[in-house]
Amino acid sequence: MAIVSAIVRRYVTARIGDDTSGWNYWIGQVWAPLYGLDPNSVPNISITSPGANYFTGQIDPRVIDATGYAKYPLCQVYNVTARDTHIVSPAQFGGIVQVGVDFWESFPDEGPPADVESSAEAIQDAMYQTFNSQDYYGLLAESGASYNNEMACQFGQLAPGGENWVRLSRYTLTFRVISGT
Repeated sequence: MAIVSAIVRRYVTARIGDDTSGWNYWIGQVWAPLYGLDPNSVPNISITSPGANYFTGQIDPRVIDATGYAKYPLCQVYNVTARDTHIVSPAQFGGIVQVGVDFWESFPDEGPPADVESSAEAIQDAMYQTFNSQDYYGLLAESGASYNNEMACQFGQLAPGGENWVRLSRYTLTFRVISGT
């Protein structure tokens, strides 16, 4: 069943890395004005060179920080669940696939930053623009999978780490998949 989750994970990764209509585009449009920045100066998620700030899999950011290669914001895309409900036949996967997307922000302030909500909300806005646009829900390019705007978001608390402080924004996206493998 690995291909079932891989279909969805590849789609999510492609949408995040899309510089014209994906997360990389929207974070510049939403985050940059929040901080008075040029939209082109906001750090993008580099899906073409995993290990800089994009990772497939869930990795504790302290492990990444220890390597000295961490570049914030960090983005991790990983499988959460694949639940076969046999909606077609026992020989085919037919059910729910959930993919998780974690964004780790880092703040260089010596003390806790006064406002960590605005940047987390900017990430949230960019995620909704990326995935819940009418242009991108429905059937995925690879057949057998559909996305119907089912996204949950959970914000973590500010904690020591990264450049001084880190905060997690975690998203779970739910897909319906029918596959012969």
